[in-house]
Parts: sequence; C-alpha cells; structure tokens
Amino acid sequence: MSFSGLPTPSSEETLSSWLFRCSINPNAAGFPRLSSTERPAYWWEGVEIKYSDPDSEFLSASQRLSCVAGDITPELLRNFFCLRGDKLVEWRYHRFFCPDCLRDDVANGRLPIWRKDWCYIYSCVCAAHDRELVRLVDTPRYSRAWDAFVQSCNSISNNASIEETLFFRFCSSTFTKIEHALISRDNQQPTLHDLFYRLFNIFLQCPFRGSRGGIARIHLQTRKDARAPDASSFEQSILLGASTADPSSRFGSLVLTASLLEIIPYSRFLIFTKLCEKRRGGMLIPRDLHKAAIFPYINRAGYETLYRFLGGFPRKDFPLLDRHLQLQEHSYVQDGVLGKRLFGYSQ
Repeated sequence: MSFSGLPTPSSEETLSSWLFRCSINPNAAGFPRLSSTERPAYWWEGVEIKYSDPDSEFLSASQRLSCVAGDITPELLRNFFCLRGDKLVEWRYHRFFCPDCLRDDVANGRLPIWRKDWCYIYSCVCAAHDRELVRLVDTPRYSRAWDAFVQSCNSISNNASIEETLFFRFCSSTFTKIEHALISRDNQQPTLHDLFYRLFNIFLQCPFRGSRGGIARIHLQTRKDARAPDASSFEQSILLGASTADPSSRFGSLVLTASLLEIIPYSRFLIFTKLCEKRRGGMLIPRDLHKAAIFPYINRAGYETLYRFLGGFPRKDFPLLDRHLQLQEHSYVQDGVLGKRLFGYSQ
C-alpha cells in the first residue's frame, strides 16, 4: 500500500485521525483540508442526533484521497484501518484517551494520533502506560487527537500516588486476564461472550427517570455531576450505558461481570474492593459480590426488558451467576415486579 507524499499511518490509528493528519500535511498538496472544528455529517432521528462514522467510511475517504494518491482503494483502507469486532462506541462518544500515548507521538516527531484501542466499550486503561484513560472535554472532531494533546498540556499534572499506581497496574493485568479468558473459553461456552456483553451493559445503565443508573456507575463514576444522555426508554438506557460510561465505571463493570461469570477468581474481586478503598476518594464497594452487583430497581415493564437481556442462556453453566439471579429474583418478588418467566433457563 503506497502512502507516497502522505503521513505514514500507524497500525494503531483510526482512519479519521489519519485523514486529519493528511489534511494539514504540507506535502499533501491538493488534499482537501479538514478544519480543526470539522465534525462528521449528522441528522435527526426523532429527538436524537445521529452522526456518521468517518472511521468506517472507506469509500468517501478514498475519493477524498484520489487527488493525491489514486491507487488507494476502499478495500486497502478497510484492510488497514478497520476496527475489529462489533463492540464499538459510537463515534460521538470517542472521548477517552491516554495522554502519555499522545506525548509519545510528539516525542517521536509526529502529530498525535487517535488510537483504535480507545474506541471500544471495554476501553478503560492504557496497557502501555498502566493508567486510566482521560476524558476529552471538547466535542469530538476530526482533530480530537490534537485537541486531546492540547488539553493534556494545559492540564495540571499530578504525580500518581503509590495507591493509584498499584490500582492501575491491577486494572491492566485484570483486563488482560479477562480478555484472554474470554478467547480461551469461546469454544467451551459459546454463549459466554454475549452474556458478558449483556451483563456489562446492565451494570453501566444510564440514569433514567430519576434513577442513578447501573450499579457500576453508582459505585465508581468519577464525576458524580456528569450528565448522561437522555434515554427514551429503559431499554435504551441499558444500550447506551457502556458507550457513555467513564473508564472507572467501565472497569468496575468488567470486574463485576467477570466475577459473576467466574472468569476471574473471587479473590481478585476482593483485591479490587480493597484497592478502591485506598484510592483517592475512598470508594467503598461491598465485599459481598451479590450485594455489590445488584440489578436496577425496576417496575414490571422493566423486568420484561431485563428478561429480554437475560432470558436465553443455560443457568446451570454459570453456577455463581445462577445464585446471583436467584437473589435478584427474590428481591423482585418482594418488590412485586417479578414477571412470569425467570432469567435464563434450566435444563
């Protein structure tokens, strides 16, 4: 693939990030410049704004590049820049980044790049620098890697405490263990990935109609005053949860989900609760997993929605989760909201 006259793309980089670097490169004469304030096309669907995703618009990108590199086809761009998997955050919610990665870019003599690893719902820590991702304050634009670098340069840098350093090392190692376990158990438990995704979203539910949202947000959200997008229904509040949650909440949901599915041992969950207590702010999480991972307070209609998320898997394959669901169902019986069908199914 020839990039003659264009900035060399990184295998870690998103397409929109590279296009912005191309547009301001003095050697790319004739390439349509992208304004630092330019955002992708958007439209209204009911009361919600939808944005196109420039990281997957390979045809329009190849047309934009045709004036300087006519041999770059949509297929070549797709092979190089395609984001793996389907657990992606909407483009407008690509807000979290690692300042140290951006500083490394500049130290290596290139403009900052926006990395693919920051675009997934599970993105919460930087494995290269053992630190939590940071929120971009500005509205995401094509220039967001540069915007994020400027933001990090203008921010007051606080040296991480020993407790913070230990916590983020724990986060990085735990994330790796979860990722490897999901891959290795894929053939043994074909429902595992989908079930993991559903539970992960439930624990990160957006605040809805006065509620505080999913339990991972309640325990771990860094900014208690952060405003989540308005969800039109309880179901949408669950579907939007992971995309709009901050890295701290995402990691908390990863730990709760992986613990219930016995992907990580209970001892690692206990280490997590102790490290949270020692961090700045002293986050207190119940050491009883079943109390730490409670489901949302709901009405009868809400129970039917939860059933659509958790109604189609064999409970016997997940003993600890089975016990957790029994406790949740008992609580919903006491609240008078339990439906006719129980979560999962028995064989």
